[in-house]
Amino acid sequence: MNLTRPPISKILLPYPFLLFICLTLPGWCDEPAFKIQSITKAHEDSWINIDGKWVTKCPERFKVSVRVSEEVKSREVFLKAYVYDKFGNLIRKIDRPHDLWLKTKTGMESVGMPKEFKAGRRYEMYFGISEELEKERPDFILVVFGDKDRVDVKTRPDSKNLEDLEFEEKTLWIASKDSEQE
Repeated sequence: MNLTRPPISKILLPYPFLLFICLTLPGWCDEPAFKIQSITKAHEDSWINIDGKWVTKCPERFKVSVRVSEEVKSREVFLKAYVYDKFGNLIRKIDRPHDLWLKTKTGMESVGMPKEFKAGRRYEMYFGISEELEKERPDFILVVFGDKDRVDVKTRPDSKNLEDLEFEEKTLWIASKDSEQE
């Protein structure tokens, strides 16, 4: 039986002052600094900018939901996707999420990564698979979210063994994973 304890922030909910300390002082809370909450297939038909071209139709589109435990500027973090074939060979690296053309409070505009990430807030960004990339028969996607010191990694589908895959941030991911277990 695998028992896991809840995050300390959930344990401290009845104690607001301690919860405040936990959430505001780095290192007091065992929440990871960067968290990829989910990677799901998106069924949206909004315009998406893939490889410098605005398209409405693309073979696949993935919505990535992320969260941070500390406020951080967008220029200090990265959110990348690696696309692999069924043998685990890297087909393409996508250095940042693709922008969408959406209706916002100020009208229609290009929406991508926020200027800054607020602690605890959920952010959703998109990676699209172009028709050109689809011809290379992608099988799964690996997403990396973090900064120069810490990183979270997740695949879609989840069943992939990350240690068998090659990606630039692999040593950083291993170090982040080891420090979380201490």
